[in-house]
This record gives sequence, C-alpha cells and structure tokens, in this order.
Amino acid sequence: MISGRDPRGGFDWRDGRAYRYISKEAWPFFQATLPLQEKLAQRGIWLPLTLPPAAEDEATYLFEVPVLPLILYPYEWPFPLWREAALTTLTIQKEALLEGFWLRDATPFNLTLYQGKMCHFDQLSLEPYLEGLPWAAYMEFVKAFLALLLLMSFRDRRLGKLIQLYPEGLPLDLVWSLLPLRGRWSGLGLLHLYPHKLRRLASGQSKPAKIPKQRLLTLVESLIVGVEGLKPRYPASPWEGYATESCPYPPEAREKKEATVQAWIERLSIGWGLDIGAHEGGYTRLLALRAREGVVALENDPLAIDRLWERLGPQHKHLYPIWADISQPSPPLGMGNVLPGLLERLQGRFDVSLALAITHHLRYRNLIPYAIQIELLAQLLAPAGHLIIEYIPIDDPQIKFLHSRPTIFPDHSQEAFEGLLGRFFVVREQVVLAPMGRVLYLAQKRQTL
Repeated sequence: MISGRDPRGGFDWRDGRAYRYISKEAWPFFQATLPLQEKLAQRGIWLPLTLPPAAEDEATYLFEVPVLPLILYPYEWPFPLWREAALTTLTIQKEALLEGFWLRDATPFNLTLYQGKMCHFDQLSLEPYLEGLPWAAYMEFVKAFLALLLLMSFRDRRLGKLIQLYPEGLPLDLVWSLLPLRGRWSGLGLLHLYPHKLRRLASGQSKPAKIPKQRLLTLVESLIVGVEGLKPRYPASPWEGYATESCPYPPEAREKKEATVQAWIERLSIGWGLDIGAHEGGYTRLLALRAREGVVALENDPLAIDRLWERLGPQHKHLYPIWADISQPSPPLGMGNVLPGLLERLQGRFDVSLALAITHHLRYRNLIPYAIQIELLAQLLAPAGHLIIEYIPIDDPQIKFLHSRPTIFPDHSQEAFEGLLGRFFVVREQVVLAPMGRVLYLAQKRQTL
C-alpha cells in the first residue's frame, strides 16, 4: 500500500525529481512487464517511468518517473473518482491477464488523480500470472474498493470516510451489518460479500479450486459492469440549491461579488489556486481558467464536491477536488506518518486562495477563532500570495442561522476582523456588497510574519 513496505523497491525524491528504485533481484520479472506498462501509460492510467535507468548501485536500479503534483488519498475522493479508480484497477487487471500478468495487489492507495485521470503509480504491482490460481488480490479489491462503493451506493455516501479508519480494507462483517437488504441481495453483494463465502475464502481452510484464466476474465468483466452501474446515495444536504434559489444574496450583491472576484482573479498571476468551501465550483471555475499549474477545490459536503467534479473535471485536467473539512483536516496516517496529512500537502503552495462565505461557518459552527483561521490561510499561501476573503457582519441572517447567541464572540466585528487580517496580510482592496454589509478583501501575504 505504501512506499517502503515492498522489499522489491520504492520511491525516492532527489533534487526536485522523483525516482522509482527497483531491486536487481526483482528486475527480470519487472522487465517482462515493461511493454504492458507502456501500453497502460499511453492510456493515461499508469504512471510511466523513463528508460534506461538514471542510475544504479550494487543492489538497485533507479528510474525517473513524473512528479505527481498533488496526491489525493481515497478518503478525500469524490464518488466519481472512487468509481473511476475501481474501474481503472479492474481494467489494468483485465489487460494484464490478456498479456500473461496480473495485479498482485488491489488497494486504492496505489492510485491518485493525475492529468485529469485516476492513475496507478505503483509499477511493482504487476507480476506473471500463475495458471490455475485464483486472483490473489481479489479479497483486497473486495474489502478496499467494492465494500466502500457498495456502502456509499446503498447506505450513505459519507461512509467513504471509513477507508481512513481501515486503510487495509473494511472488515466484511461490518460491511454486511451496515448494508441494507437491497445492498446485501444486489448482484455485487450476493456474489462478493455473502458472509459464508467470504469467511471460507478468508480463513484459507479450504483448498482453492483451479480457476482457468477465462473464468478470471469473466469475473473481472462482471465486476466492471457492476461497478459502472453504482450511484451514490446522499443524505439530505443543507446546502442543496445554495448556489441558486437558496442563495442568501440579493441579486445586486451576488452580481457585484461575482464581478469583483472575477476581476481580481484575472489581474493576478496564478500558478496554484485554492477554493476553500468550493461548493459546486462557481468560483473554482474562475480559478481554473487562470491557474497555470493546478487548482484545489476543498469542500466538506459530499453532494457538492461530487457535482463539482462532474461539472468541471472533464474541462480542467489540473483540477484537484478534495472532500474534506478544513476545520478537521485529515491527519498523517500510518506508522511513521507515511501518508502526510492534508495541511502538510497544501502548506505554502498557493498563489491565490479564496475564502468566500466560509469564515463565519468556521467561527460559529466549529468555534474556531478568526485569529486561528487567518493564520492558517496565510500558511497555505506561497510568499506574496493573495487571499480573497469575505467578512460577514454579525447581523447577517446566516449568522443567526448558525448560532443563537453570536454576540458572545468578541472577535466578531469588522474592526477586529481587519486587525487580525492585518497581522498576516496587507489589504490591497476592499468592496462592500450592498445592501448586505458583507465585505470582500483582496489581501496580500506579508513578506515577513
């Protein structure tokens, strides 16, 4: 699942370049897979490596691989990326079987978003197919892919976060207990989750029957058909329609906000952009049109982030949608923190960040003081980066919706907000959104903090 756990090789980072090292002991079987790797890389679903080796020592070869601009982990994926990652894994398994190989592991942690597609980046996952044996990674695929997809489809989309608790794959008794009857007795549930079958396979007590390659191909093709038909089941969302009929802005304030933010974005030089609380991507789209390298859309509502990706993903190959709560960002995972946390991956990256209609939610719903919020926003920005942030006055209807006693928070005044902003930023412009009294600020990060 993670670099460093495979004795055959791993990844290295030197002088801003990414390398894949392969042990010389593993080289013969790895070399045999290179034509298949090239074929998959041409389809954009496999991370290629550069031949010949860039260097070698007594024990390993070192190959340069493309740098992944940003790694998204499965507990941050929109549902469409979950489904695409599963289908990509199955497609690779199918193509590998046809070429005389197969995947020896099937974890979602081997894939991430790269150039607009889910891309498999573990070049050591392929090995020669062994005639008559069952697919060794089948149970891993069921526990780490199929179980999550079924729970998100038949019970609740939010259960995709369970992979954060069980990165090796979900306990199947837990999956079965959580699934409603229609999920248990669906084709995928009956064939792949039926408890007696799974207990028997997992225990290893019974000797597996010989399985011809054609039967394995049929299994993979049936999984592809089943996964393609899965759709997420969403809970009721308080933000449904927020961008349209439920929007709290009067038309004139909304139009002024959109025009102001667009004008500011178009004036700035943007390598990487960030939209915090991106919702369905109205402002993310403006960033994506200007950013040269990448755009991160951060949104906690699962319905909104899924829609954002469905609408913008096909148009912008440098877009990275992250399903996460900025007030509770995903922490480092694994012994030794081998999977970096969200803030570690984002810190100091962005030339422009948007924090529109989000700070009051963090203050009143999550009880995060404005001082902490503004300091974090500064940390996410590159030197001299720009922040476009929105101040919400205390008499705004949305404040009353979030908290019954907003006056108990001493830092909620425009004067206090601007004072905190001034600690980390220089305000370049500000615009009042009449008649609401909300204020937009274009602020530049101070050179020395």
